[in-house]
Amino acid sequence: VRRRPPPRSLTHRFEFSGLQPSQVTQLIKELDGEDGSRWKKLEDRCVGAEISKGAAAHTDSLTIECDGGGSSGRRPFDDAVAYLTDAVAHAVRECLDAAEGAGRFQKWMLPWTGEEVMFVNTDETGDGPIMRQEVGIELRRGCWTLRRRAPPHSHSVRHTMCGPDVEGRLPDIWRPLVDSVWQGVLALPWGSAVPVDAVVVIEATAGNLAHPRCEGMRSACRASAPSACVVITAPSEEELERANAAISPLLARALSDLKANALFVPTSLCMPQLRGPRASALTGLAVPGRPRARSEASSSSSGDEADDAASDEVMSDVEPSEGFRPIRLPREKVRDAYLQGLLCLNCDAADHKHQECPFRKKVCWNCHANHPGNDCPLRCRFCKDRHDYPLLECVKRVCRRVSDWKKSK
Repeated sequence: VRRRPPPRSLTHRFEFSGLQPSQVTQLIKELDGEDGSRWKKLEDRCVGAEISKGAAAHTDSLTIECDGGGSSGRRPFDDAVAYLTDAVAHAVRECLDAAEGAGRFQKWMLPWTGEEVMFVNTDETGDGPIMRQEVGIELRRGCWTLRRRAPPHSHSVRHTMCGPDVEGRLPDIWRPLVDSVWQGVLALPWGSAVPVDAVVVIEATAGNLAHPRCEGMRSACRASAPSACVVITAPSEEELERANAAISPLLARALSDLKANALFVPTSLCMPQLRGPRASALTGLAVPGRPRARSEASSSSSGDEADDAASDEVMSDVEPSEGFRPIRLPREKVRDAYLQGLLCLNCDAADHKHQECPFRKKVCWNCHANHPGNDCPLRCRFCKDRHDYPLLECVKRVCRRVSDWKKSK
């Protein structure tokens, strides 16, 4: 049985704190439609997720909640976020069209937060009720504004917690550490202290043992070690520096308050993009675009495949550097380099192995972004499918099948 990461309890929230009371009233009115028909249609489309507005969940907010441990995983949540984002954009356009005078020039900024709580279900006695145990959390913070296309986040910095207390104390202090940093991030005004297009992601886990499949967990989960990091992404280097200057003191203060023998070590990465992912500014990662009907999803040469093919821009003539890793090898050269035993996916080179890579900074081998390769949300650039194993394992499997086929002839 293939083991996956622990399931997650998912929440996404659009806040109205950046709007005036009159704007909030107009927005809610447009979201409801005539006799609430528009909101009812939105609820019917968000199957598997619960959406609410106003004081029903949190004051002055639009909220999506979903349990990612079910049989459908996180797909209902991702679909609901895409549907609600489209509904908000449509409602804001309607408000601008109906506005008169100075109202047509009002700013529409909705700060958003995302929360993903990782858990495992345990049964200590063997015959008692199953208990849910939280083992990690991922928090996101950004701001939504009305625009035709979100700018690509080409620059990022990753603050990774390093030190003796990562293994020693982090399993006990991971939640107070995250809460301390998160409260500081929420207090920062987006659009002034932090650029409006910047996204902050806080990840922490206490670590967990491997768990078998059980009720509330659709698959067995693999073991993980304690870790904590903060990732900041922005469209430009100047915006990244502004956001990093506002976030870095919060990390040092959180460690100082907990008297932790550790440091957050930053690593920066510049990854120029020719076209931005459809929802990158919404979640901080490239996630699948607008949900499609089943009949649309069955077509093999349109939709996501075309998007991924266009996003995998190969720049074979560009030289890599410590802070810039272009994708240089197309599928055929990746296969040939692996068969010759000279493939480095860390810098996309076909003249040395990855153990001999001259660049110390590690990037995702699939998209060359600043995140672990096992967590890449994009399709595999080698086989164009989605799977849970790394890119190199996919190359091995395909080349092994080709070798076996040649031997059988």
